[in-house]
Amino acid sequence: MNTLIPLELEKKFHSLQKRMISFGMRKGFTHPDTIKCSKELDVVINQIQIKNYK
Repeated sequence: MNTLIPLELEKKFHSLQKRMISFGMRKGFTHPDTIKCSKELDVVINQIQIKNYK
C-alpha cells in the first residue's frame, strides 16, 4: 500500500526522530528527556499508522 501522510505529520515525525537521537547520544538512552521524546514520537507513529489504514 502506497499512501501519503500529511506533510505536517511527516515533518513532526522527522523533527522528533532527530531530537530523540540527539538526546540519546548526548544524555543517554535512559535519560528522562530521551524517554519523553520517544513517547512523543510513538504518538506520531501511531497517528501515521492510523492514517495509512483508513
